[in-house]
Amino acid sequence: MPTLPDLITRNRAGERIGTYAVCSAHVAVIDAAVQQALDDHWFLHIESTSSQVNHQGGYTGQTPQQFANAVHSAARRAGLSAERVLLGGDHLGPYPWRAEPASQAMERARELVGACVLAGYRKIHLDASVACADDRGLAENTIAHRAISNSHEHPDHARNFRRPAQIQPQQQAYGETENWHEKAA
Repeated sequence: MPTLPDLITRNRAGERIGTYAVCSAHVAVIDAAVQQALDDHWFLHIESTSSQVNHQGGYTGQTPQQFANAVHSAARRAGLSAERVLLGGDHLGPYPWRAEPASQAMERARELVGACVLAGYRKIHLDASVACADDRGLAENTIAHRAISNSHEHPDHARNFRRPAQIQPQQQAYGETENWHEKAA
């Protein structure tokens, strides 16, 4: 079974290969996705958005660690090995806190990214394209700067974030849905 970086490399080389991601925190959907991964002899790629699941509970009431535990528990019950589970954070950025000033919203977004990485998420889609309360429009360079500053690799953020050795590297996707670029972390 290919890894996500292998799959991306093969796709970029012209091979018609890909994967699907399930973006849901509902127990029945997670169980169905686990079963589909087993049926397909593929990996389970499941993601949560910044509104669904975040370090403050999101609208599901789950933190990234609680979501990761629930997904891994469902996979284990069905016989899907942990190595075949790929957790992702989709559109991680200031969206849930967009009514706050940008500095506060982006700090919360950085905390969310750190919580996702510590919970074992391996695919991180950073999206800073949402205007916050004190923004007067949002220039592309501001979006790019915010996305990079939201990355756990940014020096200002990395000082406060240390990934335990047992956590695998992430794939990071920068940008909004229509125009994103991935980077292996």
